Amino acid sequence: MSVVPGGSKVKLVETYAEGEDTGHYYGKNRWLAQTFTLDEETVVWRFLLKGWTLCTTDYYYYWAPPETIFYHYDLHETDGAGKPTGAPIAQTTLSPTGVSYYSLGKWRRFDFSGFPVLPAGVYALVISQPRGVHWKANKLTANSTTSTYTRGKSWISHDSGVTWEEIANNDFMFQVWGYPPPPDPPPEPVISNWAPYQLQYTPIPDGYKIFFTTDNPCHLFMRWTLVPPQQHKIPRLRRGVYLFDDKRFCFVAWHENEQQEAGDTLVHTFIKTAWPVCQTRYFYFVGTRAAEQQPSTSPIFTKHRYEPPPPGPTSDSQQEHATNWAAFQEWGASCQTFTPDHSYIARRISLMLNQWSLLRKGSYIVKLTRINGLPWDEELLWSEVRYSADLPSPGEAQWIHFEDVATLLQEGVPYRIIVHTLPPWYYWNGEEWVRQDTYAMMQGWVKWNSAYDRGQVWYGVDFLRNQLSWVWPFDPMDLTFIVWE
Repeated sequence: MSVVPGGSKVKLVETYAEGEDTGHYYGKNRWLAQTFTLDEETVVWRFLLKGWTLCTTDYYYYWAPPETIFYHYDLHETDGAGKPTGAPIAQTTLSPTGVSYYSLGKWRRFDFSGFPVLPAGVYALVISQPRGVHWKANKLTANSTTSTYTRGKSWISHDSGVTWEEIANNDFMFQVWGYPPPPDPPPEPVISNWAPYQLQYTPIPDGYKIFFTTDNPCHLFMRWTLVPPQQHKIPRLRRGVYLFDDKRFCFVAWHENEQQEAGDTLVHTFIKTAWPVCQTRYFYFVGTRAAEQQPSTSPIFTKHRYEPPPPGPTSDSQQEHATNWAAFQEWGASCQTFTPDHSYIARRISLMLNQWSLLRKGSYIVKLTRINGLPWDEELLWSEVRYSADLPSPGEAQWIHFEDVATLLQEGVPYRIIVHTLPPWYYWNGEEWVRQDTYAMMQGWVKWNSAYDRGQVWYGVDFLRNQLSWVWPFDPMDLTFIVWE
């Protein structure tokens, strides 16, 4: 027997092949069906039916159009009366080449692609020639005299399967081959250990933001000290001789800090401030998984703080601008999506902005998010709130820089820069500033027909006044923006 996926053997699951003594016509509009019973869940591998044709293959190929000569086999569920019902579970076709001509027939094998998995129940095999040239061009072998199959029935349809009627005291010759589904694979073992993949640093005004990546999710703690680790050699017995060659490290006067992220993660962020220039720190990582202490520890790392170099612009930039603008005003917001072509740590974001009116002022926020799916499915990575009165006057847009972003951006992952206003805002009524608990009004410059091809500008409306619902993209259009690394 053939070997199938999962290592199981194909076996004869259900069959009836006794006392064949006649056949029933089928062809154009006239379909036949045989129902059968499965006692357990089964992967259906193969079916066989026995029949013959009243027309030679040469006749078919000579007189019949090509689309009319193929047999169709469908697998259906059955209703309470046991007749075929519903849409096919699986379908296949078979060429008439090699079909038996004017005899009691021979077995024809056909397979369904995908090998459907069927739960225990009663099913129907339907054979037809939907575009056949005649309603009695073929026959299906049957037993109509001493039929003994009690686990199914034979059926006939004169209207292409719309309605069915039972053929009394009759059963067609059929075979069903398959195998029980292979058992589910064992669950993946819980891996207690983790290993470091990557350690990255980004300068912040008084220290570093540290990103530590591991191969398995875990929750890490950084232990750091200013004291260089001491090395001690202890003896080991080797073939009766003590050798002082086993090193031990002494890590003293250390401090412990927990990662910024909650729960178990692959990327672990630590913000280390009050780190003077020219100071060297030594550190390593320990961690938990599912709140249980893990045996793994990282190597001991060394980091000396140098005066950070100035950030440089990345390819995620659109520095040209025109007189067009996109507004982030009242309950509206504008944003620019971008997809890095390499992984880097974003240190600064710059946007070209100006006020909308000198008679209005209020707060606004700039955000950096990671897009996880649809435009509104995103994760906040960084944000900063500013005041609109600090923006340039209307018509005098300037680059506004947002420092201390210090966020790891990964190659091929889409991100979004969002700008929207915050309540309250104030307007000048000619005598005094009046508070309104709604949104300020400002505008940011944009450029049409830009060359940046890894993102779009989206416009959002805050219908609930507490979250953004992204509405539509502007295309072609890009905000003037720079992401610095």
